[in-house]
This record gives sequence, C-alpha cells and structure tokens, in this order.
Amino acid sequence: MKCIILNKNYPPNSGITGYSASLLARYLVDRGVDVTVVTTDAEYGGVKESANFGGVKVIAVRAIYQGKNKYLRLIASLYEGRQLTKQASKLKAATWICMTDPPLLNLWVGFMAKKLKLPWAYWTMDLYPDAFYAAGLAKKSNYVYRILTYFIKKNQPDFIISLGSQQANYLTKEYGYSSPIVFLPCGISKNKKDESPPKWANGNYEILFGYAGNIGEAHNANFLIEVIRKIDYKKNRFILSLYGSHANFVINEVKGIEGLIIVETIAQSQLRFIDIHLASLIPKWDHICVPSKAVTSICQGGALLYFGSKNNDNWRLLGDCGWRIDPDYDLERQVVLFLDNLNIDELATKKKLCELKAIDLEEIEINAYKEIYRLLSDLEASDGYKIR
Repeated sequence: MKCIILNKNYPPNSGITGYSASLLARYLVDRGVDVTVVTTDAEYGGVKESANFGGVKVIAVRAIYQGKNKYLRLIASLYEGRQLTKQASKLKAATWICMTDPPLLNLWVGFMAKKLKLPWAYWTMDLYPDAFYAAGLAKKSNYVYRILTYFIKKNQPDFIISLGSQQANYLTKEYGYSSPIVFLPCGISKNKKDESPPKWANGNYEILFGYAGNIGEAHNANFLIEVIRKIDYKKNRFILSLYGSHANFVINEVKGIEGLIIVETIAQSQLRFIDIHLASLIPKWDHICVPSKAVTSICQGGALLYFGSKNNDNWRLLGDCGWRIDPDYDLERQVVLFLDNLNIDELATKKKLCELKAIDLEEIEINAYKEIYRLLSDLEASDGYKIR
C-alpha cells in the first residue's frame, strides 16, 4: 500500500503540521505502508522537537519566499502548492493526503487527483479560502473567492481528517462534503516527566503562567497582554515565548514587568513545568483553525485559560481542564475576576482532570490512526487507482 503526504513543512524543519504528519507517517510505515512525503525546505517559526522517523521517503521542493509580507506570502504559497502537487504527480499511483499548508494546496490537489483519477484525503489543519475572509483579506462576495470555493466544492476528497466535530459540521455546511470523516485533534503529545526543569521554572512562586508559540491573526493579543499585566507577581510568575504577526506588539507592551520572564523558545518537553497555559481563538476564526497549543498544554499536564467561544472544538474537548474568558463580555473585568478567585486547590483539581484528558486524547489519536489506515486500505482495495 502506498501513500503520499503533502505539506509545506516536515521534520527536521519545525512546524506543528509537519510534526503531526511525521507521527502519522511513522504509524503507517510501522504497518507496512510505503509513505512518501512531498514538502518544501521552508522553516517555520518557533521550536518543535521533531525528527523524521525512519522508513519515510522525503522529497523537498524549494520554498521561494519566507518573509512576512502577506501578499508576497500568498503568491509564493500558490506557487509552492502547485510545485508540491506537480512533484507528487510524478510519483507512482498512491492515495494522497493533502494538508493545508501552503494555503489552497487542497485546490491544486483536488484538480490533479481528479485528472489522474487518484483517491485523496483532506487533512483540515486550517481552512482556505475561509482564512482569507477571517483575516480580512477577502469578502465572501468577491469573485475570486467564489471561484475558489466553487472548485473546492466540486473536487471533493475521498475522506477527511478533521480537527473535531465542530469543524466537520462547518465543512459539511459550507462545502457540502459527504465524505467519511476521521477526528484527530492537533497537538497531542507525550508528557516527558523525567525532564529536568529549566532555569525559568525554578524560583519561589505559587503559580507559573505561560504562553509559548504563535500569536497571529487568529489570536487575541489583548487577552494575553491583559493577563500578563494583571497577575500578582508577588506570588506568581509568567513565562513568555512568542513568534507571529503580533509578537513584537505584545512584547513591547509588557516588557519590563517585574516577574515576567521572556525567552526565545520553550521546548515541548519543558511545557509541563507551566501550571496554566494561555490560548486564544477569535470567534470569527472558529472551525477555520484550532490552536494546537491548547491540546498540547493539556497533554503536558497544565491547565488552560482560554479566550474563545464555547462553540469551537477546543473548548468542547478541553473545557473541563480550564477556564474560559468570554469574547462577548468585558475582557479586563473577566481577567480580574478569574485571578481574584483562582486558588491552589482549584488548580490542583484542574490539573488532575488534565491527566485524565491526556489519556483520552491518546486514545483518540490511536483510534484515528487506525481509521485512517483502514480507509487507505479500502481505497487501495477498490478501483481507485486508474492512473497510467
């Protein structure tokens, strides 16, 4: 059985989507699947402890732009998506698993898979062109936006790997997808309990808050700033490690606060020393993407302080393990009330629930892998391969 995974990043280059792809690839290779990954040589911001597992063939095309200009990035992404699809088409017949980086990769894959009569799966880490609308780059009434949506609806995948049931419902409603759906949250990881604490985790404090990762268009920078400013640093600490479009803004707003620790990177294995992790998703981004850091923080044993609606997959899955700041109400007042009422006993209860949830998440992951393997087997056993 053969499988081709397409995504912009893949180990040893960093990036959560590439890391997730490598975990699935390892599972499939261990079961005798011939896995080839078609990727680029681009590097992603932040740090991720990832490595390419043996037995996976990796083909990398050149990334042509890694800057921060939105429009240049979009042009480069369209070109890179085309190049990834073109490279994959040169390989022997296989089921393609299309991820969503670069943007609109699913558009190219849908076209090519139909042309070559190959089955394909859509792994919906982020949704495009929906993200262009959420980011204010396009209106849904825009002619180009409508054309893109039309062709994405037309070339449906054979099955979908979705981040959760809410995203799956959105796909069904917006795109009319009727394909089988596998639920696989992003960010599931093992807790390395034997890891020694880093310097920033040592000290005399009750609670260590933290934010590690991307602070981009889909996240609420003001929520992060408000919590950092309102913490009582006589007894607590905050560890901060940022990249993304709002990173410089946040750091400039909070730098100099005594008790705030700013570091360049935090390794995944160090996340377990943080007691409460912050994560956010602006409601207009609901179902378009899901912050993987929320899932990872639970897996690493830390509770979650979440800014977002109650209707997205993150909160529905993880709500028992944390507290929610409601976007519809006054931000400052909610933060103050949360911090005033927070106590060690309540935190300990939440962290116990995190341990149980981490076990559930691992079970969800392995069941998703099993289902993906079954679907790939069914496609190969069918007459899906009609190429040359």
